[in-house]
Parts: sequence; C-alpha cells; structure tokens
Amino acid sequence: MKSKISWIVKTAVLSAISAILYMFVKFPLPIIFPAFLDIQISNLPAIIAGFLLGPGSGIMVIVIKTLLKIAMIGTSTSYVGELADLIIGVAVVLTASLIYKKNHSKKGAVLALSLSSLIWVVVAILINWLILIPFYIKFFFNGNVQGLISMCAMIPNINESNYLILYLLVGVLPFNALLSIICNVVTFLVYKRTHFMFIEIEEKTLKDSKSHNMLVVGISLILLNVLLIIGVASSSKWPQVWYEWIGLFLILLLGLVLTIIDLVIFIKRKKTTK
Repeated sequence: MKSKISWIVKTAVLSAISAILYMFVKFPLPIIFPAFLDIQISNLPAIIAGFLLGPGSGIMVIVIKTLLKIAMIGTSTSYVGELADLIIGVAVVLTASLIYKKNHSKKGAVLALSLSSLIWVVVAILINWLILIPFYIKFFFNGNVQGLISMCAMIPNINESNYLILYLLVGVLPFNALLSIICNVVTFLVYKRTHFMFIEIEEKTLKDSKSHNMLVVGISLILLNVLLIIGVASSSKWPQVWYEWIGLFLILLLGLVLTIIDLVIFIKRKKTTK
C-alpha cells in the first residue's frame, strides 16, 4: 500500500510540474523556425517519471499534463496539436524508460535518451506529414497552402511545389532535434538529484555523504519555481476565468511546498549531525 501511494504521489508531483511547463513556460524562435513552433521541455518530468517509477508513470504524466492543459487553457488547434504532443510524448517516454529499465546505469541512461531523441524526431516528422500539415491546410487555411507557406517564410525558397519537404526537413526535423536534445540533456543532469530528493522526502533521512545533494536540490527547486513564476508572468496566455487561476495557483503552491519540505529536512538533519 505504501509503495502504491508513493507511486501516485510522485507521479502527481511530476505531472503538475510537466503541466505548468507545457502551459506557460515556452517560447518561439521565429528567426530560425516558424513562430508557431514553441521551445518547451514539458516532456522532461515525464521522462524522469519513466526512469524513476517505470513506463506507466511516465505515460500518466504525459496524459495528465495534456488533460490539465485542455481543461485550464483550452486549445487553439482543435485538439490536434495536443494529440500530436501526446503521441510524441508517449513514444519518447516509452522508448527511454523501457531501455533504462533493461540497462539501469549511466550508460543505459545515455543510450535511452539518445534513442528517445531519434524516436522523437521520427515520430514528429510522421505526425506533421500525415496529420498536422493536412489538418492545418484544410481547416485553418481553407485548403490554400499559401497560408502555411507565408508562416514559413523564413525557410529559403519555399513554394507550393516544395513546401512539404522543406517544412519537414528544414523546420520540423531540426526543431525537434534541438528540442529533444535540450530536454534529454537537462533530464540526464537532473535525474539523479531528483531521485535523491524523492528518497529523502519519503524516508525523512539524510546520509552525511549525500548532504550536499539535498542542498543542491533545494536551491534548484527554488530556482525552478522562480523560473516557473517568471514564465507565467511573461506569458501571453494568462488564465481567463476564476477556476483556471485556482488550478494555476495550486500547481505553483505544490512546487513551493515541496521546496520548503526539502529545505526543512536538510536543515533539521544538519542540526542533528552537529
């Protein structure tokens, strides 16, 4: 029973972090890529969940963050964009977590994240080719490809005869490669610290040899919450109704509470060891 509750709580925490990253902490690179492609790392908590708790937890994080986004913010893509993100997220998390489960080591993590980046790019290209591009052209541009072409004007020599291949190869491929590399590199750097954080919070014990990990995690969590708040404050997609504000407040509050718990445990342990 204890292990099941622990699994649920950790999955919920990582889902909350993933959801707020998905909803608010994102930005475009319009000079390099089309403006509707946003840089965001909401898959990071899901991959950590997959490493820490197994593929089922990672998939739950992906599903929950998508549902929270739809419930709180809605959709500007008739749910097709969210569906694409869901498919990519599940494919990436499954790849990474299953490989890491078979090879539970630093080399296994590198292999898992490397292959998940490849899967990320391949699935993104297939989804854009088979689902997103046809949908957007038909429903957002009334079947006129010039609408999409005008939004991809930063791609050299794009026209009606080559827009599909150029968008996939010059837009989708490098964008998702960059996105997956950023996400997976950060995952590799923070996974172990996140793992230690959950262990210390759950067992309420701290070994002297690992005390520095708790301090680093505590400071990192504070910085993360500050960044999340800044991301929300600078976002153009503020909640519009009262229940959206409540949901946002609860997500931010959860992160702050975890930070406080983390630092309190560290301080108490340090006092008892003096």
